[in-house]
Formats: sequence, structure tokens, C-alpha cells
Amino acid sequence: MNFIQQIAHKIHSDELELQHLTIILPSERAKKYLTSELFKVYKKPIMAPNITTMDKWVKSFSPEAVIDKTRALVLLFQLYTECKEHFLKEDKVASFDEFLKWGNTLLADFNEIDRYLLDANQVFRNLADIKEIENWSFNEEELALQNKELTNSQKRFMEFWDLLPGLYKRLNEELTKNDACYMGKAYRFLSNNIDVLFNEDKLHRFIFAGFNALSKAELTIIRQLNVMGRGEVIINADEFYLKNVNHEAGSFLRKLGSFLDNKNLNFVEDSLSTKSMDVKLIECAQITGQVKVACSILAESSEAEINETMLLLADESLISSILKNLPKSIGVANITLGLPIKNTALKTWTELIFSIQENKERFKTNSVYHNDLKDFGNHPFVLAILDNKEKKMLIDTEKAIIRYNKIFVNAGNLEIGEKSKELFSLLVEPWKDSHGNWNWELATRNIRKMNRIIYRSLEKEFAFEKAIIEGFDHSLIEFENLIIEGLPEMNLNSFEQLFGQHWAMKSIAYHGNPLKGLQIMGLLETRALDFKRIICVGMNEGKLPPTNPIQTLIPMDLRAFLELPTPREKQGLFAHHFYRLLHKCENLTVTYTSAQESIGSNEPSRYLMQLEMELSRMNTSINIKKRVYSLVGDNDNTLQEIAKTPEIIQRMDELFKKSTSASMLKTFITCPLDYYYKYVMDFGDTESVEEEVESNTFGTFIHDTLEELYLPFARYRKGELVTPAPTNITSFDVEKMLKNFPPIIEKQFLKHFNNDHDAFMKGKNYLSFKMAMELTERFLKAEIDFLSKQTELVFIESLEEQYSSLVDVEVRGETKQVNLRGFIDRIDKVGDKIRIVDYKSGKVADGDVQFGSRFPGIDSEEEKIVHSIKGKKHLLQLIQYAFLYHKKNGEIAESSIISFISGNFKPFSIDKKKFDLEDIIINYPKYLGLIMEEMYDEEIPFTHVSKGQFSYCQYCQ
Repeated sequence: MNFIQQIAHKIHSDELELQHLTIILPSERAKKYLTSELFKVYKKPIMAPNITTMDKWVKSFSPEAVIDKTRALVLLFQLYTECKEHFLKEDKVASFDEFLKWGNTLLADFNEIDRYLLDANQVFRNLADIKEIENWSFNEEELALQNKELTNSQKRFMEFWDLLPGLYKRLNEELTKNDACYMGKAYRFLSNNIDVLFNEDKLHRFIFAGFNALSKAELTIIRQLNVMGRGEVIINADEFYLKNVNHEAGSFLRKLGSFLDNKNLNFVEDSLSTKSMDVKLIECAQITGQVKVACSILAESSEAEINETMLLLADESLISSILKNLPKSIGVANITLGLPIKNTALKTWTELIFSIQENKERFKTNSVYHNDLKDFGNHPFVLAILDNKEKKMLIDTEKAIIRYNKIFVNAGNLEIGEKSKELFSLLVEPWKDSHGNWNWELATRNIRKMNRIIYRSLEKEFAFEKAIIEGFDHSLIEFENLIIEGLPEMNLNSFEQLFGQHWAMKSIAYHGNPLKGLQIMGLLETRALDFKRIICVGMNEGKLPPTNPIQTLIPMDLRAFLELPTPREKQGLFAHHFYRLLHKCENLTVTYTSAQESIGSNEPSRYLMQLEMELSRMNTSINIKKRVYSLVGDNDNTLQEIAKTPEIIQRMDELFKKSTSASMLKTFITCPLDYYYKYVMDFGDTESVEEEVESNTFGTFIHDTLEELYLPFARYRKGELVTPAPTNITSFDVEKMLKNFPPIIEKQFLKHFNNDHDAFMKGKNYLSFKMAMELTERFLKAEIDFLSKQTELVFIESLEEQYSSLVDVEVRGETKQVNLRGFIDRIDKVGDKIRIVDYKSGKVADGDVQFGSRFPGIDSEEEKIVHSIKGKKHLLQLIQYAFLYHKKNGEIAESSIISFISGNFKPFSIDKKKFDLEDIIINYPKYLGLIMEEMYDEEIPFTHVSKGQFSYCQYCQ
């Protein structure tokens, strides 16, 4: 029999009167199992006994209402502010914002003091003494001999610990006045007033079944009932860990036995050391691989096996993935774990709500921050309630924001649908009044209004989302009442923390039939239940046992002395939860991940090593097998290779014929896989709002400024000769530019930031603005110096001129049509010499534009030239520009780069010493064909290049 069956049979065999019986179980999930087993045992309809959980049972006998944590916290702060006699005269009472840092922890300690029936005065006296010794070990007599006193900081530190006993006393007095208490107080009351259990039924009996870790109050209640002959304890344990004094899984049960003088501890088994069990430990390279393993096993299981199977989520965050991947063959699946609503889309929704208000406060504006609007338009709740027309309006709005680079948007001017506007107007309504005071009642009221809008707008197929909203809104009713009664003064961050802690622990309970089909559970829901087949996913250290620390003001050594829970007790608690699952288990499959996401996250649970190193050595009938699982195709090597199919080759032909820029070719040379994503797949460049001026935008500002300054001197515009022809440019002309350029630079910034002058008058943008001014000024001064030294006339031929030429290129014996294209920043003429100039806002060195000098293993001149073109940063671009100019005008131009930050604005020109540059320019299509050979080699896939001079990739990394 399993444990639930044992309980039912004991009740029946002992002929207990069910109308006088209460059974207290460790979880709600075990109630249905026990009810079903009682029906089977009695074989007839019966009046079921009262079956409940410990907290509900204790709360039902409390004469005072148990209040929620948030209300208790607010009351504690109010009492704290009244304790003025404990503060130095010059000190101020800490704000609620400061109080929140330790108030929740203190409240939890108060609760534990009562649960463990401790003398609060003694606890806090010990705590104050420890803090005094830990921090200074000061001796009053020694200080007196040295004629010294404690410093104010020392006094402030000690006064805090002296304050705690008074706070505890006042909190309980105030709660008693209002007929209220917190949960720990309810436990203390029942342990001190056991007779209240028999006020209505003098014959009542109590059974406590399946408990492990119990507080001092719970132990005292149980012992009193046990001594009276009215209470009985049924434990679920095995001698393997119960009799081993060093095994943490039995630590609490040994304590329980000692507390009850080792009487009436029923159903201790001895199966783990003798039973047969097949164990598979499967290491998964990916977190999602664990879900695939579990669902694959389920897909291969029969209906009978499914009815005996429990899918245990050691990592409960995998629940969504599990539900999406469950095989259809399972049929019935019962999810018996509560999904915390903080793990749903509600978390990002509340984050958005507060983000909007935080950004209003941060930027001192009533406009909406562009990212908040984007998050609103892409949130699952919003997408679920809008029709296609309203969704398109939001998309168009986002495109307009990006196009005009609007960092802030006036909510009243948005062209969005009625439902979007109704919801968004509540989102953006300021929570501060005209006097600058926060209105938390308005904030909560608006949030609840949004809940109602979303709830009524969701269709039937969004039942899960409706349940989330309903649970969330229900949790806010008590919070709203608390606000109406009055909250302490606090800032937005503190309100967000208080608001969050109030609803975050609420959960969505899945309902189903726990007696049939696959059972999906979290570890706490398995208490008192047994299964023959167990599949456990996510069993990594930190997940089972969890490693979240105990939040307390009481040091661990003092906690141990007072017999309060410490991390060791916490480990013992989860150890028992795990080991008791093995009592009836015949087939155990465990998955854990080796994916390294955080420190220690790739370690398997310690319990798995204990199975292997301890239990299996004692019991040779336990067969442990280890496996490694990896999702096929999800490793780095396969992800970084794309084969060149005929369709891809055709797509490349189309690309080259349409438009081939030097940057496109350079992208392939830099990283073929990046080229594939950007050009072949046409991912393009992601458009977004620039809050800070990016490097390419910064360069564009200077480019556009210089174009506007020099345009009156350009002889050709869009390929046509200007009439009347402009005169040559002189140093005097540039001196005028030097005086006139600042407003032009400012105009570029204003245009970029949607006429928001403040956007570039502070922070990094201001530095970019000043740098643009400085670099433009330096460039113009260098131009004045250049022109003043010329003995020949200088003409500006064209600015930002587009050149293109369709050429035939021989690639691997096949002629490809390539449409070469380029935008040349500036073409000027010094005397009779044409010069191509490309502006760069980045750093440039001589080596970037010169042919190489070393060619190991390369003999032919053609290969040396191609090797240089591919290996040098800017050589390909300069040659292509020169070729395009030559094709149109029939003459060779000097091709060069002027960097705004390198070489004192000296042009970086191609070195003509090693090779015949004119010949290279004229025959550029031949060299281009050699470069393109690798691009069209079907044996070489597109792969990521992770080494070399240029290793940055926009898409493949």
C-alpha cells in the first residue's frame, strides 16, 4: 500500500468515529487522494471526516483575524515612527523607503519567534549583545578609564537593536486591540490554549499525517493532543535515513520522535535498502532538452504506465515548455501545482505600468518614453484584445516614431484605435497631483480599471489570461482598501516594491482529476503522495534543493541556539521531500542541464550523487544508468554553417545584378555568414530610436554639414553640369564656412532628435554635439591650410554623387552581371588632377589603404593583389570608386580617404609603388571575379569567421 492507502486503512481498522475526526495533511493535493481511498476502504457512502491543512486548521481556531503581510508591514512602520524615545535627539526617524529594506525581514522574524514559542525579550536581548560584541566589543569600564564615549554612529547602531523588543510588544498590542494577529501569533495561541479544540466537540480526535518539518508551536500542539490521547502522528519515513543520525532527510522526524518520546510513530518502512528500482540520470546540454527527454518518454508510455506516472518539476519554470510539448497520446494530464502569477505575462505588464511612471519622474516630462510605447504595443495582453486594424495603427505609430527619431511622444496626439487609447490613457495618467504628491489611490484604481478593460475584451480562447487578470485583480482589493485607510509617505520605487510583494505570491491553481492520467507536480505538492514511475526534470543544484537564503536579522549561530530554522534544516526539509518519493518508486528518470547560465547552474543536484554514492552501494538492486542528451542541430557548429543551394546561388545572382556596393563585398570577406543573413536573407539593418548618437549617425551629421557648406561650389549635381558654372574654391571661402557652420551642425542634431533641443544638451549626446563642432572646425581649418598652399585652382566637381556601372565578371568559368555602385562623398580637381575623397568618422591608418608587402605561399601577381584587396580595410572601396569614375569619365582619379580623427586630415591614398594602380583600376572586374570565386563555391558553406582583423558580426553572433 502507498502512504495514503495506509492512512485510510488505519482509520478503518481502528474504527474511528468519522464525525469526531479531523485529519491534518501537509498539502491540499492529498485531500482528494485520501477521500477516494476512504471511499474504497469503507466500500459504501460515508460522512467524510474533516480533512484540512495545518495553516487552515490553526487559523480556524484563532479568535483573531489573521491579517495579510502588507497590512502588518504598514502597521509595523507606524509603530516604529512612534518610538521616538529610542532615537538620539538629532536623529530623524527613517523613511518608509528605508524601512522597507529591513521591515519585511523583521516581520518574518517576529512571526518565527511566535511559531517557535520563544521569549521575544530574551531573543532581542541576546541579539543586541551579539551585535555589540561582533562590531566593537567595547567595554564601558575601559572606555571610562580612557575618558571616552561611544560615537554617535555606535549609539545609532545599538539603539536599533534596543528598539526591537518594544516594537514587537507594541505590534502585538495594537493587533490585539483590533482583534487581529499574524500567522505566528495564531500558532502561539493554539499551543497555549489547546482546550479550544474541544469547545464544540468533546469527543474530537486528530490525526497528523505525512508531516516532516514542524515548528515548536506545531510540535507542542501535537504533543499535548498525544498526551491527552486525542492526537496521533502518522509519519512517512524509511529506516535508511531515519535511523542514520547523519542523514539530513530524517533530521526533522528524529526530532519529532524525540519530542513525542518515540511513541506512536506509525508506518516506518524498510524498503530503500532492499527494493528494486531502475534509475536513469540524463544530462542535457540544453535546458529545453530536458523537456524533450520527458515528453519523448511520455510519448512511448502506455495508458496504464501514464496512470502510474508523476512528472515532477524540480525547476517549476519549465511548466510552460512542458505544457506546449506534451504528446497528444497522453490524453488526461492533471497539473497539480500553483503557477505563481509573477511567472506570467502579468509581470511584464506591471513592469510596464511602473516604467511609464518612473520615466515621467526620471525625465521630468508628461510625454511617453518611446520604449514604453513600443512595449505597450507588443505586450501579449494588448495584442490579445485588439483587432487587426488597431494592431496596424500601433505598428504605423511605432514606424513613425522611429522615422522621426522621437524619444518622447505626446500621448494625446497618438493616432491609435479606441480600445488602445482607452487603455493607454489610463497607463499614462500621471500619479502625481499638481502639488507633486503621489496619489497611490489613483494608481491602484487605474490599474484595476485596466484589469476590467482587458478582462472584458479577452475572447473565450484566452481563458488562461482571463484567470491571471482575475487573480491579480482579486489580490488588489485588500491592497486598495489599505491605501484608502492610509499609507505612509513613500517614493515610487517603494510603492512598486510594496505593490509587488502584495500580489506576487498569488498563484493560479490548475484543477483536474488527481486520480487519473499523468500527474504534473511541483515538489511541495507531492507530500504524502506516492507514484511508481517518476520523471523529474530540472534537478540541478539550486533547484533541488533550492539555494535561496533565509532572510533574517538573527545571526545563524543564534538561530541554531534558539532552534530556529537554518540553511541546514532547510536542506533537511527538501531532502525528506525527495527521499520519501523513492519509497514506492520503481522507475525513476531524472534530467539535469549542463548549460552554463550562472554560477553553479550546471551542477547536478547533490541528491543524485547521494543516490549513486550511498544508496546504490547499500542496495545493489538499484540500477543506475547515466545518459547524455543533446538536441540535434542545436550545437554551435551546425548553427554556424549554411549550405549554398541552387536557390541561394540564384538569389546571389539577383543581388549582384541589382546592386553591388563595396560594403556588401566587404561583409562577405569579413564574415560569409553575416553576409548571408544581411544580404541573401535580407535581414537588413534594424531600425530603432537613437537616444544616444551612434557612430554612423555622428559621421552622417558631419557629412551632411560639409555637403551643405560645399554645395554652392559643386560643378556637377546629379550628373548634370551646373550653369552658370561655380567658381573655384579658395581659403577665403572656407574661412566664411568656418564662421557659418555651427548653426548647420545644430540643425542636423535638431532634425535627428525631432526638434528636441534638450535631447543633446546633456550627457553623451552633448559630448557628441561638441565633438561634431570640434571635428568640423578642425577639418575646415585643415582645408584652409590645404587651399592656401595650392598654386593651382581647386574646383569641387561633385558631392555625394552616386556612380554605378553594369559589368560582366568571369566567376568560375561563368559570366555574371554585376551592377557596381557607390556614393562618393566628394570629387575635386586640383589643377588637372581629379581626386576622389571619402570621409570617415573612424580611425584610418596608412596600412588600411596600401597593398601588402608579404605574401607567404603566394607567387602570382594577381593573387597578391586579390590577397591585399581582401585583407586591407579600405582598399576594396577605394579601387571600386576609382573604377566607377573611370568607367563614366574615361580617366583615372586618385582615390583617397580623409579621416576626421586620424592624420591631421591628411588624405590616405592608395600606394602606387608595388603595383600598377591604373592597371588594377581598369581591370578591377577581373580581380572582383577572383574575390567572388569563394562566394560561388558550392563546396564551401557560409560560415562564421571568428578570427582575424575584422571579427565583429551584426547577425550571426
